[in-house]
Amino acid sequence: MAVNWEIPTSPVFWTNSLACFALVVSVVAAAFSWKSAKEAKLANKISVHTLQKDLYRAFVVARMHLEAKGMSTTQAGIYEFSSHVKTARLYLPRRLARQVAEFYEECYGIQELHSQMGFCREELSIIDSQPLGVPAGERATDQQRNEAKLRLESARKNLSECVMRANTLGGQLDEKLIEYLRIV
Repeated sequence: MAVNWEIPTSPVFWTNSLACFALVVSVVAAAFSWKSAKEAKLANKISVHTLQKDLYRAFVVARMHLEAKGMSTTQAGIYEFSSHVKTARLYLPRRLARQVAEFYEECYGIQELHSQMGFCREELSIIDSQPLGVPAGERATDQQRNEAKLRLESARKNLSECVMRANTLGGQLDEKLIEYLRIV
């Protein structure tokens, strides 16, 4: 039996052949496109997670500084954390970003209250160190001394409460951040 190796010349044959070839090419292109989109989503997720991880590291440094220094927490100890707090709402859920900001505000408040307590100590020190030779009209009265002591005690109490709030909030926030940022 002889095989007929003639190339068909019918336009319908060529049209159908080209349509089939175009279908195969489009299916292959769709598969590559899907794979590319999947990889882009993964790369984006990794990029966002890197930012989140940097935030968490800065949070841990600030929290360790708070735990180590307590009422003596300084702005320098939480400085690195401040830039992450400002951008946290871009890559954390709104509620979690708000809690990160609250923790930072408590840490910043500690530093402010620490400064206030220092001013109160200095005021009391000045009152207590007045020489006896100062004329009575220029010397601090017992009432002024007592008011300065009350301001110092109030500042110390406010500072202690702020440190406790910050430590509590830091512990809660640590758990929430770990839960949200966990990949596996």
